[in-house]
Amino acid sequence: MKKRILIILAFILIIILLILILIYQSNKSPYDEANNINTPKMMVDSIDNSVKEPIDNLIVDELIISEPVIDELIIDELIISEPVIDEPVIAEPVIDEPVIIKSIAGPTIRLSYDEVNIQENILSSFMYFIPLISPTLVDRETSVNNNQKVSIVSYGKKISSDKFYVKCKFKITGSGFHKNVFDSSEIIRRNVGNSNKKPIKNILSYLVFNDGGFGSIEVNGKINPDGGVVNSVDVHFNEEGTSSPVSIGIYSVNPKDGEYNYENRFNETVARVNTLSFKKSEGTPLMSIKIASVYKENKEESWTDKIKGTIANLFIDPLEIDKLGNETMLNFGLAIFKQENEFIFPIAKNLKESIE
Repeated sequence: MKKRILIILAFILIIILLILILIYQSNKSPYDEANNINTPKMMVDSIDNSVKEPIDNLIVDELIISEPVIDELIIDELIISEPVIDEPVIAEPVIDEPVIIKSIAGPTIRLSYDEVNIQENILSSFMYFIPLISPTLVDRETSVNNNQKVSIVSYGKKISSDKFYVKCKFKITGSGFHKNVFDSSEIIRRNVGNSNKKPIKNILSYLVFNDGGFGSIEVNGKINPDGGVVNSVDVHFNEEGTSSPVSIGIYSVNPKDGEYNYENRFNETVARVNTLSFKKSEGTPLMSIKIASVYKENKEESWTDKIKGTIANLFIDPLEIDKLGNETMLNFGLAIFKQENEFIFPIAKNLKESIE
């Protein structure tokens, strides 16, 4: 009886084991079977291609047939989802601060060469070469209601085979004054090197144009293939028998405690200027000055002052001037020789109103 029961139990266990094997086999993929082939590694290379091909095909078939469910879900989600539209970004307008553009050129003057077509210019523009030639800072002062004007009223030219000479006369009309004041600290400092602790004499203080008068510009040069080269320009302020309206102020400075200061100036003098001369130069340019008289500041000019001026011309050394100013005057002379209708001055770098 017991033996029969054991046989029945054994039979039941076998059936259960077979069922489990079948279930396991049904859940196992062909890919797992291919990977679980117990063929030794050394034998794989010797397997015929006909044997390998079904395995490869089986793997490929599975890869092709298998559906990328997750990818499709992602794609569907991307397709179905509404496109994201960025809101327009409205930038606030940037308001720039006003830019003050400084002039890159000085004044333009109109040139005429006879009394019929006279072109008048403001005196401060026509005489703009004064701040241009200054090697130090210079400031300008103009009288209230100033109406000084300058115009060229006559023109003459002589040309030889290789030289030329031009003389044009100008007229200053109106009333008032226009003054160029040179920086005292800079101009004193430029003269300290040669002082040897002695007084510095004849320091230039200012140059002023008072009211009207007559003058002339003389230009000398050489003819070349480009037209001409200017060698010298002389500006006279005492034509037509009139006194020059141009004066300069000069002074001397004593050293105090080894220092030269404007406060220690003395012998303030005025000199009436007849001529300013400019020459072509390869080195440091110089300006020659001829004066009509010399007299004390705040004193009336007398005939003895004119004698002093004549004598002083024998001892006045040329003044060192700015290179750009000297070149400008030579270019101005060339424009007059060519009878240009206008002339544009470059900006005066040492003019205070230009650098402020």
